[in-house]
Amino acid sequence: MRAAANWNGTGASAFRATCALFALLLGVTLACGNALAQGRGRGGGGGGGGGVGRQDAGLKDRINEAQVAGDLVLAEQLARQRIELNASAPRRQANAYRQLGGILRKRGRLPDAEAMLRAAQPVIERENGRDSRQAVRGLLNIAEVQKGQSRYAEAATTLQEALARQLRFAPDFQDTIKLYLNLADLQRRLQRFGEAEALLKQADAVPGRADASGNDTPQSLGRLRAKTTLTRAELLLGMGRAREAEPIARSEIGRAHV
Repeated sequence: MRAAANWNGTGASAFRATCALFALLLGVTLACGNALAQGRGRGGGGGGGGGVGRQDAGLKDRINEAQVAGDLVLAEQLARQRIELNASAPRRQANAYRQLGGILRKRGRLPDAEAMLRAAQPVIERENGRDSRQAVRGLLNIAEVQKGQSRYAEAATTLQEALARQLRFAPDFQDTIKLYLNLADLQRRLQRFGEAEALLKQADAVPGRADASGNDTPQSLGRLRAKTTLTRAELLLGMGRAREAEPIARSEIGRAHV
């Protein structure tokens, strides 16, 4: 704390602002409900006849069109029709529950969204396995809704389960880094600063291999590395360890300008 006391207040504020601005410019999307959770894997097939499958595909298109048009009321109505349509097709119905959960989240109805996501999760796990990308994404969606309700401890528990599963089937991928970063953010919000710092160190040790989706690139890995470093620097600064934070952040900013 002596070092923090000697740290010039204006300098610390400027340093924090520089870190925050640089992190913003990186454009890293770490929100649990975005790229990780939006259908990079298999969709909602399985079960039901061909006619029902075609009707389901048509409803999905109409739901997407309604969301693009900003008509979330219509999107919700259609999503509920899709759930009823797929009563005998568990995988498609689970996908419909997940889709409705996303719509309700956009409408700000977070408890209802969580109920839909939880309804989908057992089917997702049964159809794809508990240790699968689909199951992990389901947990990420649930954690994001919990976080949106400021239920940080519950969200952290959900994310810990997601991370444990991810480490069992794909420990070296970029998605794993994102999980560490998201969990570190929750631990910081809970003022568990030591746990947050440990998670950031673990994130930095993940090789960051690209998955088969084509969304992971060397550039996306570079952004994740930078985000991890700057987040750690900001965390250290908030803990009064400014002398440790400054060289960490400046080294990353220097690399970005090379």
